[in-house]
Amino acid sequence: MEERHFRALFEVVFAHSASPMLLFDDGQTVVDANPAALRLLGREARGELLEALVAPEDRDHHGHDFALLLESGNLRGRRTIVEGSGDRREIEFCARAHVAPGRHLAMILPVGEEEDGVRDDEGERPALSARETQVVELLALGETGEQVAQRLHLSPETVRTHVRNAMGKVGARTRAHLVVRAIEEGLVHVE
Repeated sequence: MEERHFRALFEVVFAHSASPMLLFDDGQTVVDANPAALRLLGREARGELLEALVAPEDRDHHGHDFALLLESGNLRGRRTIVEGSGDRREIEFCARAHVAPGRHLAMILPVGEEEDGVRDDEGERPALSARETQVVELLALGETGEQVAQRLHLSPETVRTHVRNAMGKVGARTRAHLVVRAIEEGLVHVE
């Protein structure tokens, strides 16, 4: 895919995704936060060090985590963040290094947003069907369930069924978690 087209697509996904995302630089400063991340954090995070978003007791891991991210290219884990109100919230994150030169991306998922009947084990999972993959890719691009239904000429209930089935297969608790897991595990490709 042409680099310019990829950048434009990335910007659209970043801006419109319901999944909270932070873009940060090699100095670990947040250079951009999408609207979902700003809502989750309850404050303007741009210009802040990533470490400042994390609860003091979790900051000991920060330097090691960043080095590991740069070395492996991917990182996931759990941390406690401090919201703008001062409240603490446990989150899961997955990060990908070098999504652009000197830029790294983190997706955040609040812990505890569970949906009934969804397993969260790490055992062997069935593969996503072709249609489930299409649906998840469109969700990752920031489309709503209604928009996915229109684009794929499906009923909204059929889209919900595909989402529910995909969530069960990857052990996701929410749609945002589904997108994070599917991208992280290479089950979908957003290009």
